[in-house]
Amino acid sequence: MSFILPLIFLLLTNLTNVVVFKKSFGKLIPLAFIIPTLIMYLTGIIFDSLIPGYIISILYSLIGIGYVIYKFIKKDLKTIKDNYFDLGFILFMIIYVLVFVMNIGRHFTWWDEYGFWGYAVKHMLPNNKLFIDQFLYGKEVYLGHPPFISIWEYFICKLSGGYSEATLTFAIQLFEFTILIPFASYLNVKDKLINKIIKSFLLVISTFLIIYQMDIAYTATNSYTDIYMMLYFAYIFGIVIFMNDFKDKSNIIIFVLAASGALLNKQIMLPLYLVIIFYLVLKALIDKKQINKKTILVFALMFIIPFLFNMTWGMYLNFKYSGTGTALTGGILNNIIDFIKGTNREFPRSVISQYITSISEAHIFESPLINLSYFPMIFIGLAALVIIKKRYQKEFDNSKFISIFWSIVVAALGYAFTFMILYAFGVFSADEGYNCASYTRYFSTFVIGIYAIILIMYLNIKSKEKNIKIEYKTILLIMTIVFITTSTIKIFYFMPQSFRANNNNTLGLSKFINNAEILKNNVESGKKVLIISNDIQTPTYTRYYVPELKIEQTKWCNEKYFLEQENYLEEFPKYLLKYDYLFVSDSYKLFEDNFGYLFENKIEDQKVYEIVKDGKNITLKVKN
Repeated sequence: MSFILPLIFLLLTNLTNVVVFKKSFGKLIPLAFIIPTLIMYLTGIIFDSLIPGYIISILYSLIGIGYVIYKFIKKDLKTIKDNYFDLGFILFMIIYVLVFVMNIGRHFTWWDEYGFWGYAVKHMLPNNKLFIDQFLYGKEVYLGHPPFISIWEYFICKLSGGYSEATLTFAIQLFEFTILIPFASYLNVKDKLINKIIKSFLLVISTFLIIYQMDIAYTATNSYTDIYMMLYFAYIFGIVIFMNDFKDKSNIIIFVLAASGALLNKQIMLPLYLVIIFYLVLKALIDKKQINKKTILVFALMFIIPFLFNMTWGMYLNFKYSGTGTALTGGILNNIIDFIKGTNREFPRSVISQYITSISEAHIFESPLINLSYFPMIFIGLAALVIIKKRYQKEFDNSKFISIFWSIVVAALGYAFTFMILYAFGVFSADEGYNCASYTRYFSTFVIGIYAIILIMYLNIKSKEKNIKIEYKTILLIMTIVFITTSTIKIFYFMPQSFRANNNNTLGLSKFINNAEILKNNVESGKKVLIISNDIQTPTYTRYYVPELKIEQTKWCNEKYFLEQENYLEEFPKYLLKYDYLFVSDSYKLFEDNFGYLFENKIEDQKVYEIVKDGKNITLKVKN
């Protein structure tokens, strides 16, 4: 994992941003992540290659240096210096170092990291293309996630000299912890430099601990996108909170770029984005004097352009794989229509009943002192907003308060309703739907986003004060409360993974790594491989280590899947015709008894078999 090259790139890119947008470093630092990623996304869509975007991004980062040289010759560097070295610069450097150290020796531990998030980037690097894998199990779900964060992770891995799990987690965590810096940068903190550095360090530590405490599913330290997306949602919401009118063209451009990036993430960002539109519409209706033809036009462009970016991913998928871009939405709608017609009602009803129980009782916040479910956490957030309103009556104007309050209410109810639909009619399997899979992860991270919006509102009010002095006693009080309420185990998540006592991957990956070595030595790149194992994880984890091969994830893998298929005795031999090789990782009796006749010799574990085809007949011939 490279420390210096990503840092140099981000510092240079944000120098260009400072020059282009004429704002301070801290207010623009998220654009240093967003602009290169959007550029690479566009070249990936248009040219089917990420390399042109990679080169353009590097060239964009160099524009600022040329301008600085020009200003140096003119002896006029003061404005750039003042804009560049602000509070946001200090915060970013502290976050960069902390996140880097935290990720030393980091490796994956969760299924989706091997099954999709890590696999996608590992697949992109050698191909330098957007991730598309026709053998990806449940591809309608995963390819429905536009690849924004995966492109960013690809970019940092490429800058760092190659793929590593530590580099990938570093890339996403740096993004998520940097994205709220702009709002702190509006504060005019009156302190000496050394005090700014020390206080900023303590506040960053406190922020990390607060996020880790509220992250009940422990996703902040891996490559899952939940916290990143919720903080990104708070970021684009914060832009419109700080945007008092539509006259500042640079603010409008910043919002459009940021929102376009936001809508190239998981599907849940789309309904969250509608909440921001709701906020602006409600605020405009309250402040009727702001409504005119020009503002309506600007408002429309601000929201249409990001939607167009979002649509391009579906169009691209439909171009590559006909129907993939709309399969997910169409499936949900069909299930809902069936339910309304009176068919297939039993399963959705049972899921909804279980969901109501979860949302009422399941804890999404746990600490040594208190445990809370979803709606109490939302209520506490709204109560905090009311307290801020009471404390700052003059600074917190009525229209902004009403708009934010009701936007949070709409967001909380809409988010809950959306996941009820997804569990009952959507993307989850029967077991996942009934058990409300990953419920605590989805809902605890959403609350983090809501609380971040409330914090941004508070910073918006404080930014209007001429000078702010942050007292050490205030910071120490915050840290004391955080330490008292934070589980001890979460404090240790600051440590590099390799330094912890439990630093071994608990998934027993040696088996899958060994499988991958056998396949690398016996199967040519690009060939299609079916893996037989009674462990349903085997194909998923093996394929992560050999992304150059086309490996089916779970279908026709183990005994459970065979027994679920109708006429499997006749269908399985036909199914093998679409593959080049069969790999027997660890066989089992049902498979041996029913399909031993296909093998030229006795079935052996850890063997690669070439599928020799003669019309509709096949013979499995051992290769290693």
